[in-house]
Amino acid sequence: MIDVLMEHGACINLKSESGETPLHVALQRKLFRVIPKLITLELDPNVRDNQGLSYLMLAAKGGAVDVCQLLVDIGADCFFLDKKGNSALHYACTLTISHIACIKK
Repeated sequence: MIDVLMEHGACINLKSESGETPLHVALQRKLFRVIPKLITLELDPNVRDNQGLSYLMLAAKGGAVDVCQLLVDIGADCFFLDKKGNSALHYACTLTISHIACIKK
């Protein structure tokens, strides 16, 4: 379905009322296999939703290391802060800490 939409000119940077793009939704739902299809020449790697969440933050939060690297490679800003003052690094560290806490139990 994504291929059909992209072939017919679907706008990858189009935002919903909450400021989410198709890539935000894919990252939130951990649909990592479709992400390479959504990353096109038209993609702005630094789009943020209404909460200030960037693609890189969501990929870090989801533990998608390969996606994080891909986003950085195409120019994602590593220093953005969301409305709570968190960066992608904060989300990556939180994920790691929660995994460690689970292992300790």
